[in-house]
Amino acid sequence: MWRDLEGSFSQSALDPATTEEIGPDERIVDFRSLVWADDGDAIFFGVKEWTPKDPEDEAPSEDAPDEGAAEEDAPEENAADEDEGAPKLDPADMEIWRSSDVRTLPTQKRDERADEQRNDLFVWHVDSGRTVRLSDEDLDDPDVVAGGALVLATDDDAYELDGMFGRGRADLIAIDVETGERTTLVEGVTFPYGASPSGDFVHYYRDGGFFAFDVQGRTVVPLSGEVSFANEQYDHPVPEKPSYGLAGWTENDEALVVYDEFDVWELPIEGSPRRLTQGREDEVVFRAVRLDPDADAIDLGNTYLTMRGKWTLRYGIARLQGEEVERLVYEDDNIGRLAKASEADVYAYVAQDFDDSPDYFVGSSFRSAKQVTATNPFQNQYAWGHTELVRYTNPNGEPLQGALFYPADYDPSRTYPMIVYIYEFRSQSAKQYSVPSHRSYYNPAVWTAEGYFVLQPDILFDTRDPGVSSARTLERAVGAVVETGMVDPERVGLVGHSWGGYQAQFVPTYTDVFAASVAGAGISNLVTMYGSIFWVAGAPESGHFETGQERMDVPYYVDRDAYIRNSAVFNIESLHTPLLLEVGDSDRNVNWGQSIELYNIARRAQKPLTMLVYHGEDHGLRQEENQADYQRRIIEWFDHHLKGLEPADWIEEQIPWLEQKKRSEGGGPTGG
Repeated sequence: MWRDLEGSFSQSALDPATTEEIGPDERIVDFRSLVWADDGDAIFFGVKEWTPKDPEDEAPSEDAPDEGAAEEDAPEENAADEDEGAPKLDPADMEIWRSSDVRTLPTQKRDERADEQRNDLFVWHVDSGRTVRLSDEDLDDPDVVAGGALVLATDDDAYELDGMFGRGRADLIAIDVETGERTTLVEGVTFPYGASPSGDFVHYYRDGGFFAFDVQGRTVVPLSGEVSFANEQYDHPVPEKPSYGLAGWTENDEALVVYDEFDVWELPIEGSPRRLTQGREDEVVFRAVRLDPDADAIDLGNTYLTMRGKWTLRYGIARLQGEEVERLVYEDDNIGRLAKASEADVYAYVAQDFDDSPDYFVGSSFRSAKQVTATNPFQNQYAWGHTELVRYTNPNGEPLQGALFYPADYDPSRTYPMIVYIYEFRSQSAKQYSVPSHRSYYNPAVWTAEGYFVLQPDILFDTRDPGVSSARTLERAVGAVVETGMVDPERVGLVGHSWGGYQAQFVPTYTDVFAASVAGAGISNLVTMYGSIFWVAGAPESGHFETGQERMDVPYYVDRDAYIRNSAVFNIESLHTPLLLEVGDSDRNVNWGQSIELYNIARRAQKPLTMLVYHGEDHGLRQEENQADYQRRIIEWFDHHLKGLEPADWIEEQIPWLEQKKRSEGGGPTGG
């Protein structure tokens, strides 16, 4: 390596063969990136045990005896040692799975390359020539922080069982880069954690509060005082609610900058927490923006902030200067992607809305910024809908809202059909531009052009009752729109994909508020899905089911009633809504057998269900012809069930396989 490139070009070299800290069977790896310390005095690298090549893998030398001759010369008594009656078997093509596996075999397959490349972190102190081992197999994810002043790592061995089922924790370890000495800073911590720019403090979050560990003084400094920074709306059943996040440290490690639901806070090492913005008063969310990605610290004397009205979805940009927050721009458009020229006081941002395609605005001040792009100059030649927000509460009394998209041909003297598209929180889609496309099958711009209102509501889910809480919330959301008199309550459809597909399958078995439903790649049976594998990641679904989107908290053998109560297959007798399922038969995210279960149960119960199976497709459709086909069928499905139009033949006619095959081979749409 070379240093002082602008001066004397000093050269140094590290020979692992002559370095005592690196064992004779270890080698420096080339797959861990080299990391320089900011002061240029140290370089971090990875070392791994070296496995010599198996001699049997080497090509035979010219002097090697002929294999056939060797067999002929072999003593006959060797044959007598063998069991003459036992067949010679090749190694079986199989795997061994054990219930005690901390990581399942599919997970280990997913991590195969990472496991093969797992290495120990070393540091070479160039001036002194010392080499120090910093990590070993007992530590996970060693990370060089604070410009090389410190290394942070974790150890999750004591929490393996929790981690296996979605409640991962770890001990946070600080490693001294001079000596390799390790200090356990905190036990059983979750994210976020990190180090101050100097490395003198390590921050972490626990039970609603932020803390700083003084690395030199070996003391813990509580930073939050009596203020809680827990996200109380987080509806997943985990041991502790996560924080709203943090922005980073200020200059000289004086304070940590964090967020509550609305505001930016300064948490000083010495002193009391200080709220820097006043967003809570009018429910505007402020967040810091790093215009210089290379800056180590936040300058509270000159920091830019984004703004978002929680209930208005107005967006803007503000500037924090000490005690003052100046609102520079705040309007109905969705404003984001703030950037600054590196050598001038010139700023750029993007503004968009559902009926206004994204464009850049540039200027030396935000009030004088001018639009410099026109991404869709033809839009004003076409009819287009607009959006507004609809307020409602869920059965628990939590205030929520949804994005309501108006039909492109809206006439206030008419009542319209409505399509409800669901996932989790969708209200922010009110300010997102949707490009109409035949390939985008869940597109509100397409549906509004077809004469539909579209509602994308926010949903909070109850622990152990995700389907029931979704259905009851949707009843209220739809009711809030129906009360306006613009939507016919008898002509409301439901559509969702994946987690939304689960809801679109279950909800019609709980309520009759929807006249038709479309469920893409959904889950129908929480019991059988709990015990399956998420093949994309090679991970078991159990942890995801308990603490992830399903929010079931416990396995089904602990609360089988909850699993049954929230599964469409067990409530099939209550299904009166025509249901259209979509699956790809190569889905590695949600096993398409989930839809097959519902299909078979619906057949037995004589319930109205149609299933579209796209060959070779995964969780989402990738082939253009399939995307266009599915979009067309969704519209035809709703046109018939919500508008009363004549059904396409595939909706009501039985189309035998031979006929479907004939149409497919002929290039025409199957059942079109």
